[in-house]
Amino acid sequence: MYEGDLQYCYKLLETINDLEKVNHKRGDLQRKLEHKALHSQSFYACIIALILPLFLVTFSSLTALGIIPVNFIGQEITLAIPRLIGVLIISIMIFLVSDLILTSIGRKYFMTSSKKYWAKKIKLTDCEFELNKESSNIFKNSVLAENRLEDKYLSSQGVIMLIRYFETNRASFLDEAVYMLDLNIENSQHGVSPLELENIIQKERKILEAAEIF
Repeated sequence: MYEGDLQYCYKLLETINDLEKVNHKRGDLQRKLEHKALHSQSFYACIIALILPLFLVTFSSLTALGIIPVNFIGQEITLAIPRLIGVLIISIMIFLVSDLILTSIGRKYFMTSSKKYWAKKIKLTDCEFELNKESSNIFKNSVLAENRLEDKYLSSQGVIMLIRYFETNRASFLDEAVYMLDLNIENSQHGVSPLELENIIQKERKILEAAEIF
């Protein structure tokens, strides 16, 4: 067995793991942006939904105490307290319904502007630039620069299978291991392929091409 090919596969697997870490950071960044935008929408919806219920509760309390001379809630204490409780229950229902409606409207019509705002706040563009730079360095300074395999073979599962062929002495050279992998794909039951439809190499390459890094 040619040890150089096996070592190449080991290094290739490490490189794939490094790119997966970068891609995971991208996911964390997008989840953070989504969380910030959703939290912002929920906060403002809650504030607006509180206006009418707070007004009703405050007005009813002041009239019950006689501070506002309007017989809105009733002056007798035996009637004022139950009526005040009723106003409180109605206010809570108004708040819940209003919050639900305003949150739905906000997420439908204002989510894009909210994301743009938080993208500036968390410096999304700068973070993405750093991740693109990290990914680009991996492509340039790793075994990927040798370009010995087609992208379709460069998934973690595909490379693990290549390593397995070497370690079990089923293949002696990289071309032979790739041939074994192709046979495995052709003979796999129910058409299940050990290769991903779009592996991490292809995903990161596409992102870098869109950013005009490649």
